[in-house]
Amino acid sequence: MDSKLHERFGELINSLSPEKRQELYSSLRAMEPSKREEVIASLVNRYETMKYGKQNQKDTANSNNANVSPIAYNNQSKQLQSEAKVTKIPVRRRFGIGPGMIILIVIVVLAIASVVLWKTGVIDSLFEKVVTYSESTTVMSDSSSLVDSSVTQSTTIETTPTETPTPTPVPLLSDAPDLTGLVVVIDPGHQAISNYEREPVASWLSIDKPSCTSGATGVVTGIHEYEITLQTGLMLRDYLVQCGATVVMTRTENDANVPNSARAQVAVDNGADVFIRLHADAANDSATSGVRVYVPDSGEYSSSVVAWADTLGELIQTSSGMQFVGTRATYDYTGLNYANSVPSFQICMGYLSNSDDEALLVTEAYQYEVVTAIAQFCTTFVE
Repeated sequence: MDSKLHERFGELINSLSPEKRQELYSSLRAMEPSKREEVIASLVNRYETMKYGKQNQKDTANSNNANVSPIAYNNQSKQLQSEAKVTKIPVRRRFGIGPGMIILIVIVVLAIASVVLWKTGVIDSLFEKVVTYSESTTVMSDSSSLVDSSVTQSTTIETTPTETPTPTPVPLLSDAPDLTGLVVVIDPGHQAISNYEREPVASWLSIDKPSCTSGATGVVTGIHEYEITLQTGLMLRDYLVQCGATVVMTRTENDANVPNSARAQVAVDNGADVFIRLHADAANDSATSGVRVYVPDSGEYSSSVVAWADTLGELIQTSSGMQFVGTRATYDYTGLNYANSVPSFQICMGYLSNSDDEALLVTEAYQYEVVTAIAQFCTTFVE
């Protein structure tokens, strides 16, 4: 997709309500790439016709009126209004149109419009509900309403995630690993409504940060990071369960309210053999791209997690083709610091600030490639 088409499609997306925007995302994700490009181009073309066609009509009208002086225009307007009062004749008398004829005309116009919309595929591509793997994703309000909601939201914190014993079928690779007995805790990063209450980044540090935010936003589609991480997290859960693992999720819906420290505590309390945190970051430089893995720089496994993380990143690169750009040991992430007593890994699956990465991140195909790589990585911790 060229840059101009990106820009116009972004304008179109921003003009839609959150509900229609999500329906459009679902429809596009279900299409083949070639069909998706064709539909996007068609939508942008219609959007430009509607937007700039109306603007041209308005400019023409303003241009015609600009040649008339204000006094002459006002006099002309008053004269026309006066004439309209004198010569006003009911529509039915002038044109012989009765109520029955008006109803018939309306029916014919609606029928023609329905046929045109069906033929052009607008109804199918924009408003048909497409059942996707991530049907549990909750559609949220726009960013302004999120800010207002964050002020008045309940302070009740969800800290008791539940296991899901019956997975949704996800195709297993022929060489899918046997993970029987392994306990995996999955943390789909972020959530729909930011919680700006501060919490310490680590018990041994004096710095703090918001307990959880909504994360990054796609530069083209406007999709939210918390949507992508939950879609991938649910797919990973169902894949690992079919491999025999016991899986616990820190959240299973987008409107959860789970601070990062509480997410880490879920991993500790459940005796996780491995803690996987899923993210899709943003960078100031739109050229920044690739997969990166973060690990805690302290704790029981600090001497091993970097090498393990390098293996994880290389497996994702092999599976998906997305370049692995390295591992970083850090104290920046609350969710890693409070879970440093178990092997903990935060995966940046790509950058939503990069349009090429975003195009992959929104697809189930790429998410599946990440999932199968993580499953293979989990064999590291099988006894």
